[in-house]
Amino acid sequence: MHAAKVLFTVNSQHITHQTVGNALKATRMVVVAKKKKPLLTKIYRRIRLEFAERHLEWTVNDWKRVWWSDETKINRLGSDERDQVWVDKENRQDHRRMKQTVKFGGGKLMMWGCINWDGIEYATRIDSRIDTNLYTEILGDELLKSLEYYNHKIEDVLKPLTSNTSKLAKKWSQDHDFKSLYD
Repeated sequence: MHAAKVLFTVNSQHITHQTVGNALKATRMVVVAKKKKPLLTKIYRRIRLEFAERHLEWTVNDWKRVWWSDETKINRLGSDERDQVWVDKENRQDHRRMKQTVKFGGGKLMMWGCINWDGIEYATRIDSRIDTNLYTEILGDELLKSLEYYNHKIEDVLKPLTSNTSKLAKKWSQDHDFKSLYD
């Protein structure tokens, strides 16, 4: 509910939105954009709670068996997020308010990598859009090389589900006897 409506409800006086805004600005308050965050629905909260309860008694040695993997995009210059800077109201021409750009954004790099208790594993550059075929190819190359490098056996490792939960990726994990963290 807008502040003007709240004030009307409280004291039955008509106050415009502009008047409320001016009063707030006089106290040196400023308007800022709300940050976005994913909606955590009841279903997701339940799933997260069940996961936590299932692993409540895990020891450090249990967690040492988990290998985490993910993909990420690295921008060569800057970020995809909105840049903000604080400046004095009187100095609106401050050079820090300018964001320098280059044509086509300066480029990006897509990577897949994994980590475990022992450290950083093999990583790979992704040159195209990642799909289930490319994902299973990466698992077959980089993940298996990482296991070999650290002298780990597949049966001693837990691989958590990632964003790629396709039938082919699940079949690849089953065919290679990977145990899931969620089993």
